[in-house]
Amino acid sequence: VNTVSSSENGGIVVFASSTGRQVSVERDDWGNGAFTKAIVEGIELGKADLLGKGFITTSSLDTFVESRVAELTEGKQSPVMERPPQQPDFAIAEAHKR
Repeated sequence: VNTVSSSENGGIVVFASSTGRQVSVERDDWGNGAFTKAIVEGIELGKADLLGKGFITTSSLDTFVESRVAELTEGKQSPVMERPPQQPDFAIAEAHKR
């Protein structure tokens, strides 16, 4: 994650489902893993619009996903988001509350 998100590699924002020493939790009733479930809820359902401004930023998505995955996995999984220090927070999606 650190290598890909470094400014030398284009300054890519990276979201990963867990740390390198963890297993990503999946359940059949979710139809995917905790990370994917949280990303979908955050963007598609608008739950990551934490300030209610009508858009989702990289930081708000990170905050929502980190909290939701911890809840879904009872703290067994910790998602990671890395962004180059010079890259400001920016909107990545419009929020449509459902």
